[in-house]
Amino acid sequence: MTLAILYLDTSALLKLFIREPGTQIIVGLVSDLENRLAISSLAPVEFRSAIRRRVHSGDLANYIAQGLLDHFDLKLAEIFLQQPVTDAVINQAIALVDQYNLRTLDSLQLASCKALQASVSSAPIFVCSDHNLIEAAAAEKLSCVNPLVPKSEI
Repeated sequence: MTLAILYLDTSALLKLFIREPGTQIIVGLVSDLENRLAISSLAPVEFRSAIRRRVHSGDLANYIAQGLLDHFDLKLAEIFLQQPVTDAVINQAIALVDQYNLRTLDSLQLASCKALQASVSSAPIFVCSDHNLIEAAAAEKLSCVNPLVPKSEI
């Protein structure tokens, strides 16, 4: 496999740390040491929020959640390239909301990936398990993988 930059939105990022549908596909993608992993700088906030919501709903014990958060914090700088959320990213996200009727954080994720695309030599692959966001990313001419749909690269 050739070098690829995998841009993980938070739905995909969570699958690296919590076993759920799509985890096997994500693990397979990231286990190729040639692949680089990228996330938005807002992903740590979304990740923490998703973990805490699972604790609050009773789906995850607090001690397990804390272990996941600690592990994520350790890995954050070690393995992830973080795309900053700049004014340009915010402006792009606004345009994406208008064009595709995306939710706020989804538009910021997609805009972050597009900003990353403009700054690297090989186009990132957008990895996400949200159907509407994948459709918008594909319309923006990004290669996409939905870990809930095997063989879903668009």
